[in-house]
Amino acid sequence: MKKWFGKMTVIFASAVLMTAMAATAWATESVSSGNWPVDTEKTDCSISLTLTYKEADEEKKMTDGSISIFTVATVKYDNGYVFDTSTGKFAESSAVEGIESLNSTELEEQNAAIATALEKEAGSVEVDATAMISEGDVSFTDLTPGLYLVMQETLSEGNRKINPFLISIPDAAGSYAVSAAPKNGFEIPTPSPTTTPKPSVTPSTPSTPKSPSSPSSGSKSTLPQTGQLWWPVPVLCGAGLALIIGGFRLKRKRVGN
Repeated sequence: MKKWFGKMTVIFASAVLMTAMAATAWATESVSSGNWPVDTEKTDCSISLTLTYKEADEEKKMTDGSISIFTVATVKYDNGYVFDTSTGKFAESSAVEGIESLNSTELEEQNAAIATALEKEAGSVEVDATAMISEGDVSFTDLTPGLYLVMQETLSEGNRKINPFLISIPDAAGSYAVSAAPKNGFEIPTPSPTTTPKPSVTPSTPSTPKSPSSPSSGSKSTLPQTGQLWWPVPVLCGAGLALIIGGFRLKRKRVGN
């Protein structure tokens, strides 16, 4: 009996341990994939931002400027809780294609690229809410669960601006009051290059050089002919024969006289 009871105890303990391990693994996966229970009817969600920047190694709060948010997707249940971009402000945009199938890690990796693409299209859609930056703080209330685009529409003091980014409600911890401090998302616009002052005296335009005159046609030079010429031979022979005959006649004429 004791032996049987000992075996049952071991089996029961193993079953409890395996169940606990499975529950832990499921909980980890559900948080990473966003499949924790979501109250899709909740209407008191919020987003709070703390906006600071560093100047000369000193952290300062941003002032002035405005931040706007746009609904990119709502949350629905489809074998787990997923984002539904068909109900968002950018439903027709190619930038949101495939968001429903991304887990939290993949969405975080593509966050900046998607947000930058959506920022370019934000001018043609209706904004959900806009708030002014006050001493580095901005908050949005009365929101519903979903995925939001956060972007700065007007610059802060010192021409500072945050890069656009996506933020979800609830967050990875399941909170409906989401806080973010995008300290690394700031960019200081590069100042426009200064215009080079024009000289007071405009340099004179150099005269166009005259085209060189064409060389005179002149007589064409003929290349010297090489090799032996045969045509003078009969001429010279004939001339020599004529001179011999003429000399012979002249001699006979003198003898006769």
